[in-house]
Amino acid sequence: MALLTAGLIVVPLNPGFKKNELEYLFCDAKAKLIMVGPDKKKLIRDIAPQMKILEISTGLPYETLDFFRSCSGSCGKTKVQQCDPGLIIYTSGTTGNPKGAVLTHGNLVCDAKNIISIWNISQKDVLCHALPLFHIHGLCFALHTALLSGSHVLLLDRFTPGTVLKRLVSKECSVFMAVPAMYTKLMNFIGDQQFDFHHMRLRPLVPHLCWKKILIG
Repeated sequence: MALLTAGLIVVPLNPGFKKNELEYLFCDAKAKLIMVGPDKKKLIRDIAPQMKILEISTGLPYETLDFFRSCSGSCGKTKVQQCDPGLIIYTSGTTGNPKGAVLTHGNLVCDAKNIISIWNISQKDVLCHALPLFHIHGLCFALHTALLSGSHVLLLDRFTPGTVLKRLVSKECSVFMAVPAMYTKLMNFIGDQQFDFHHMRLRPLVPHLCWKKILIG
């Protein structure tokens, strides 16, 4: 969010990428700065020894990080136009090398507003967020939408069926977003158990019969 506000172009990458994958992406994106956790710093340095690296201790709570605590709190104003590029999301590259899809600031806002309108996302909602943030679904359709609508976000470190199920049945969340593979894992984890999810207001991208089975066993 800070990088977008400052007018920079952001390229979110999967931290699980291998060395050869990162080499291609660094070269293709022509990045000037890499933000990375401590466990990946050596790998990044081996790939791009001349690259400027900003290391952030991702395993520590946000409020304890010296990097953020040292900030003055003031931010210079940057005039960003709707047509300015804000995000580059790389495709999966199933038929060749991944391609960088450029999204403008206008694209990001328009996408989020459309989802807010279609799914009636509001300040009353709480999103159970277990999608990866390097993916357009998790970053744009889920997180951006929640932030722009003013709803709350329960942001999980990763998707695990048991953790997600615990959050969903606790009735603290009203919205859940996932991809088919995640729903399949949830179904396999639930098995013959019966749970009531009628308090969930929105469960997009879920096969109807699967949710019927989850709802009534």
